[in-house]
Amino acid sequence: MTDELPARARFRARITQLIDQNGWAAVSIPGPAMIPRGATYTIGFADRGAVDVVVLGLAAEQASRLLGDIWLQIRDQGFRPADGDHMPPGIRAHDLLFREVHPELLDVPDLFSQAIYYYRHPVPFLQAVWPDADGRLPSEPACASLVRAVQPDLSLRPAQLGALPSGSW
Repeated sequence: MTDELPARARFRARITQLIDQNGWAAVSIPGPAMIPRGATYTIGFADRGAVDVVVLGLAAEQASRLLGDIWLQIRDQGFRPADGDHMPPGIRAHDLLFREVHPELLDVPDLFSQAIYYYRHPVPFLQAVWPDADGRLPSEPACASLVRAVQPDLSLRPAQLGALPSGSW
């Protein structure tokens, strides 16, 4: 147990260091039952007047690159995504939709725990929803089933999603 606390403290210190250096940090978690392929979310966007973002179903490196693209638009272009917004044209080959994460998910102690620790309270999040290879978003009927499966809609109430994940986000 004593090894766990220093490791957690080192991890949190590294997040703060990355935010100080880069303006933001990405935190990746393994996939709990509700999110089969894991999630990666930002910490630090809210310090810069934007909403933090979570992306589901991508490998940590791929998700971090996507979140980095969003960060560059926030930092350099003044982009402030909101619920229902799309990524500005020319940034990505396909569409990217932002959806507000349901407020009840922000209050669950295990969800977004590193962000809650950093900010000292729950903060709003947007889910960045990515399309399938043909550019179809999960809300479109013809979207590939795998793309839909790895991106549950976090704008829904927790009861609509099924079991809440355990562990720290």
